Amino acid sequence: MGVTLFCFIFGRCPFHDEYILGLHEKIRTAPVEFPDMSVISDGLKDLIIRMLDKVPEARITLPEIKLHPWVTLDGTDLLPLEEEHCTVVEVTEEEVQNSTALEKMGLLGNLKKGNEVVLYITFVF
Repeated sequence: MGVTLFCFIFGRCPFHDEYILGLHEKIRTAPVEFPDMSVISDGLKDLIIRMLDKVPEARITLPEIKLHPWVTLDGTDLLPLEEEHCTVVEVTEEEVQNSTALEKMGLLGNLKKGNEVVLYITFVF
């Protein structure tokens, strides 16, 4: 998620190399460098650095991201609690098998409708 956020903000990836092995080495060891001409808040900079921490155990977690000052506008705009807005949906093995069979036949897909993803099935007569 840190790479994605960096790309959204700066329009480029945080690490680049002509060769895949060089890129891998930079991802593993190179510090995050922000573009010289960019002006971003200290909060956003902190969030990106913590998301791209080289040590997985030290990296910011998703629950911590949701509470980060940059995400919450310094605590003035908290994200909704998962307990209030998420429900568990039980799916049977038969439903999984049927959906993958329909998908392979090109009869199953997703549409975006506002903020919701809507499942659609194409019926062929």
